[in-house]
This record gives sequence, structure tokens and C-alpha cells, in this order.
Amino acid sequence: NAFQANEFEQALNTFTATAKNFGISFKEMSSLLAVAHTLMQRGGMAGTQLARAFINMATNIDKVERYLAKFGVTIDTKNIKYLELYLLLLEKLREEFEKTGTVTDEVYRLFDIRGGKISAAFVANLGRVREEMQRVKDMDLEEAWKGVEEGAKNALDVINRQMDRMRIVRGLIGRAFIEGITGTEDLTAITDTLGNT
Repeated sequence: NAFQANEFEQALNTFTATAKNFGISFKEMSSLLAVAHTLMQRGGMAGTQLARAFINMATNIDKVERYLAKFGVTIDTKNIKYLELYLLLLEKLREEFEKTGTVTDEVYRLFDIRGGKISAAFVANLGRVREEMQRVKDMDLEEAWKGVEEGAKNALDVINRQMDRMRIVRGLIGRAFIEGITGTEDLTAITDTLGNT
């Protein structure tokens, strides 16, 4: 619906530049935002929180390295794929959550307060994150684009029909107005002129 489209647009506006800087594709970004939406993180707030999560993760890369070292994982800081790193962190945080029942301190240490809220929601709902990432990865964008084109064509047809109706109404109103003022019924030239303005 229009409200959800508006929220998605707001989320895109606040996350797109950051996602692009971190090498995240439109499909991947859409997946993250879709999950955020289902977790009640909507509109610009979802985009802002995701942007902050990635910025804080990159800024705190030394904390990220130390955290992952606890699991025997090392990262090549010269060739970081940030989405993969983010998903890996979510996985490890989820493992820790399942053992200890909490990861709040670690989440906020890695992603700060502004990126931590969305990241904590993702940790708690990691299965949903995985499913959405896979669903979008498997999505046939060409087929989806055909659906968008068909929808746009149908919308254009509706708009054209409405415009035709408005032209008819304008002609009728114009004719009635001119007839009322001039008292004449033969107004072909006048209404033709009025219709062309």
C-alpha cells in the first residue's frame, strides 16, 4: 500500500548512501529493510539504524576483531566485505545469545546505541534475516521488473481514462457556461477553442 511504499522510500533515503559505500547491493539492502520492517523498525528510522550499524561496525573494527577472535575467527581488514561481516557478527551474537540468554552489552559495544537496536532485533530474529536474504538472492529481478512495468502500464491506462473524462466534463461545463452567458446553443467553434486551451 501507499503507506508502506512511503516508509520503504524513507528507509531507502536514509540507508542508500551508506549501503553503497559499504558495497551492499540494492537487493541486499532491500532484504535488510524488509526484515527491519517486519520487526517494526519502519521508515527512515530503519534506514538510519542500519546505516549507523554499518558505520559503527566499520569505525569499531578493532572491537569487531577482538569479538570474533573469541570464536577463532579472523578477518582480513584490508579486504572487508561489510555485509558478510555484519551477517557473521549476527551469527556469532546469536550463538552467544543461545548460550547466555543475553547479548545486549556486546551488541551495543559493536554497533553503538544507534545501530544496536536494529542489530539486537536481527540477532533475536536471525532465522527471518537468513530467509529474507535468501529469498531476495533467489529472486528473479527480470520477472519482478515485468510486473512493475505491467503495473505502471495499467496505472497509465487508468490515468488516461480519467483525463479523457475530465476533458469531457470540462467541455460540458464550458459549453453550459457559454450557453448561459450568450444564450446560444451553436457553440462548436467556441467549445473547440475552449477545448484546445
